[in-house]
Amino acid sequence: RRGEVGEVKSFFDFVIQGHWIPGPVGDLAMDIMYDSEFPDDVNATKKDLRDYLEAKGSCDGALTAFDLCYKEYQKAEWLQK
Repeated sequence: RRGEVGEVKSFFDFVIQGHWIPGPVGDLAMDIMYDSEFPDDVNATKKDLRDYLEAKGSCDGALTAFDLCYKEYQKAEWLQK
């Protein structure tokens, strides 16, 4: 599921890199990493991903962490090319 070096990576690839971070971001990353149904498509929009998390019953803290992570994902070097 992970992108190769030089490939555009999905949000999944980006966020699981933070699984070791203590707190809500790390918790979100761990939840996503172990969710075999989480969308791993580079074309998935923020709305697609947030709708998925909401449908799964994610708490407010997880959704806030998602919003923060998605902002960082949008700044990622591979998306700027």
